[in-house]
Amino acid sequence: MDSVNTKQVAHIVAQVRAKQLATKSIQDNMSQIIVQYHEDHPDVSDRELAQQFLQNISTDHSTSVSINNYLNGQDINLIGYPIKFNKTHLQLNMAKEWIAEQKESLITQIIAGKFYHKLSNEIRSAELPVLQSPSTTQFWGNENPSVSSILLADIVASCNKKQDNLSGAATCFPFFSSNYELPDSFVSASYSFASKNGMTLFGDYQYGGQRYFDKQFVFGPEDCSTAVGKATYLRTDQIKSIETSSMQAAYFNRDNQYHYQGVTFLSGDIQDNQLKLIQEGDIYLIKGHTAIIATKPDNRSKITTIQFSRDIDSAENNTLGGGTYDYSLCDVARKIKSGIYILRSTDLEPLHESCSLSQLLSRIDSKYATLFSKGPLNIAGDCRMFLEDNAISTAGEFHSGSSL
Repeated sequence: MDSVNTKQVAHIVAQVRAKQLATKSIQDNMSQIIVQYHEDHPDVSDRELAQQFLQNISTDHSTSVSINNYLNGQDINLIGYPIKFNKTHLQLNMAKEWIAEQKESLITQIIAGKFYHKLSNEIRSAELPVLQSPSTTQFWGNENPSVSSILLADIVASCNKKQDNLSGAATCFPFFSSNYELPDSFVSASYSFASKNGMTLFGDYQYGGQRYFDKQFVFGPEDCSTAVGKATYLRTDQIKSIETSSMQAAYFNRDNQYHYQGVTFLSGDIQDNQLKLIQEGDIYLIKGHTAIIATKPDNRSKITTIQFSRDIDSAENNTLGGGTYDYSLCDVARKIKSGIYILRSTDLEPLHESCSLSQLLSRIDSKYATLFSKGPLNIAGDCRMFLEDNAISTAGEFHSGSSL
């Protein structure tokens, strides 16, 4: 993917990059808290500190497993989709195993800015994360960012420090029903990631996104369909209703509320004339997953998409968050019997001018540095603020100006 030619692609690029920048900022801040704690306790050896952190995260992992076992039997309409399908216990277990492996070198790694898998969270200036990147060599595009965030947050808690701002790295979700509470036996003062009224979930993808929040937050998590909905400039009330099933229904209904139109349906052997219909900015929809198409199909039917997804349950090819992902449309259409739906938003005007991906990312980085020079804030808004010339962040709002 070299160029950006549609508002849909520009917007989802901004979503991915903004949450990436916010996550890095919060992780760097937490690591500095840990470094300062280490400096303030010269009488405690690195081995002792690592053992202290390991004991704390082991306890937290056990607590998380117990909470999830309890929540498995609870009505989803009481606790909400993000909490019902949270991956906190998996993330804590990965972090716990890494601390146990590192032992006293854990402190040296954090001081050097190395987190989970001994990788730093440096962001490549001209690239987006590539989803399913190898976890041992690439920090972004896999489970590393979310596991690093929960690792650092747990250690900060072990240092008896309070970390109130986790914007981008994590989100506090209240239980869907305001009357629902966790039993006292599951709520411990030493466990930082749950209270009687909700849970803190790590990662820029959460199942259900931010649907049941009154407002959408700039650095809040997405799922695949909320990210696509925002990229096609849907209203907040539409974001709350958008999902893959409603997108599929929209394919067959020209009068749908999202103003999507069906472009083509790909199944079995694809015809060349079908591939020629597909444009940048179109919606890729397959089974329960969706993405924005960033490139036209090449002569081998390969496309690059930008999407949010989550898969950290497997031993390899892990994904959690936003980034790019390539598909061979011919291969997928032959393999998946339910087929591929390609849709298009009919509401959006074209960009005033196309630009390279590197130019767009540079613009987003610059806008982020201006608006959030002191770090990310948990403000309501839309990532189009990073695409607009006169967007001003003020108490959770932004003003629209001219855009790409």
